[in-house]
Amino acid sequence: MFRRPIILAGNGLLSLLLMLPVATVALEDPTRPPDYRPRTAVVSSPDAPVMQWHLTSILIAADRRLAVINGRPLALGGSIGEARVVAIEVGLVTLDAGGERVRLRLVPITKKATRTKTRRKP
Repeated sequence: MFRRPIILAGNGLLSLLLMLPVATVALEDPTRPPDYRPRTAVVSSPDAPVMQWHLTSILIAADRRLAVINGRPLALGGSIGEARVVAIEVGLVTLDAGGERVRLRLVPITKKATRTKTRRKP
């Protein structure tokens, strides 16, 4: 009489335990190229430690602008370490790091190579 509910409860617990490792695994972006490396900006002076920033996202809306740097969302005026966000533009964030302006680009600037058209012989 009680065998069926116990089996169902056991199956539910087992399926929850099987899902636990899947939920803790970090998923990678399937559209990211295999040789992708995040762009970094490094600022250093002789007496200061080296600081690296990784710009991963920019959000521009009518009422706010956010940049995700080193995994932290920052608005205009926000700080990360000794640097302060002074401008957020499309594809570009400008930081003030101890009086030095640092520009972080979301997408690297590349120059597209043009091919010359060759005529095929009939």
